[in-house]
Amino acid sequence: MTYSAQSARPVQLRLLNTYKDLYQVANLVEMCFASNMDEDGRMYIRQMRRVAREIQLLRLPMLRLEGFVWEHQGEIIGNVALIPFVEGARKRYLIANVAVHPHFRRQGIARRMTQAAVLYARNKGAESCWLQVRDDNPGAIELYRSLNFRERARRTTWYWEGSPGEGIRPDNGLKITQRISQDWRCQQEWLDQIYPRSLRWNLSLDIDRLKPGLVNRLQQILRHQAISHWAVRDHGHLLGLASLEPTQMATDNLWVACRPDVENTALLGLLSYLWEKVGYRRPVSINYPYGRGEESFLRAGCTPHNTLIWMELPLSEPLARDYGVDNETDHSTAD
Repeated sequence: MTYSAQSARPVQLRLLNTYKDLYQVANLVEMCFASNMDEDGRMYIRQMRRVAREIQLLRLPMLRLEGFVWEHQGEIIGNVALIPFVEGARKRYLIANVAVHPHFRRQGIARRMTQAAVLYARNKGAESCWLQVRDDNPGAIELYRSLNFRERARRTTWYWEGSPGEGIRPDNGLKITQRISQDWRCQQEWLDQIYPRSLRWNLSLDIDRLKPGLVNRLQQILRHQAISHWAVRDHGHLLGLASLEPTQMATDNLWVACRPDVENTALLGLLSYLWEKVGYRRPVSINYPYGRGEESFLRAGCTPHNTLIWMELPLSEPLARDYGVDNETDHSTAD
């Protein structure tokens, strides 16, 4: 369908209606992010369309999805999703899929939708809003900075899809073995450094799943998702560890944690061994702090998929200056 940005009819910002909006939202998100979408993203779009069909055809109960759409002449030309994360008494919202149809960009729609999402999250008692933006999207980065979001981290997702890379020399003293229980203390400490608790809520990493022990092994066997663990040592000294976790997504997850002073050596040893000796057949995804271990990832045959800037807006601070609201009144944007 061809859209025209010049129209006498007003556009409308409103809450997402899962029952009638989901299929159009899937089309919009696919259009806006097609050039950067990986297989997991395409799977997500297929699932959205499947759910939309099932809701309509089977009259399934309404899903409780949160977000806003921007409607123009009956068509959805803007979308923002809100994903709640609750940890104990703490509640956060992740703002995701901020998408505007190309014919309607540079009109302030993304700004208005993001403002509405922030106010909605504050009304729901969230302590902060987070979002992730690609580091090669300067326009979006500037938009979020202008709305007082502040950078908290940059993380690169690396993919390995079958190329073994350069490998390591057999005479460099490194030895790769199965992890032993005594390695767990160091692995946990290094995991906390690579995947800090302040960010772990939005990663698929659950460190408790990586603990050694019979209970974890039995649970993994029952789920048919056994996690494998390796350690790299230099003349008996532990340098790093890797845990390979199967998933139902397009890639499996590799969680690597190395001694900081030998990070590159340990990474290259572990990755090269896994690709060349273990002969893994599934694509693997590795989330890692931006700028760290790059040489080792590249030498081991990995490719950078994207680098995301993690940004946060604390909601305990006044928003009136940037959001045009009276902080002493209700801030609901719902009609």
